[in-house]
Amino acid sequence: MSNRPHDLTDLAFAPAALALDGRIAELGSLTADEVNFRVALEANTDTSNRDTRGAALIAALTQGLELHHWQAGIDPRGVRLFHDDHAIVLGLPESVRAFLDDVR
Repeated sequence: MSNRPHDLTDLAFAPAALALDGRIAELGSLTADEVNFRVALEANTDTSNRDTRGAALIAALTQGLELHHWQAGIDPRGVRLFHDDHAIVLGLPESVRAFLDDVR
């Protein structure tokens, strides 16, 4: 496997990862309760169910964000950005982890 970009989707990785990381950092400056409010508002969903908080977080983080065919999902270590066999995990700040774990 070559580490060089193979197509336009691969070339779009850096801007997508930087944009997603910026949104994660914004949430990291909030308390867990503030993260809960912001995620519920931006994802337009109920965040009271622990099982759906991860999907709500991804929806809030990616709303209006052009990922250029990259996908985002929850990973035990943070938010996984992936496409085909390429992936990177962006860590989550403590307040966002507390939101996911419902430690508020």
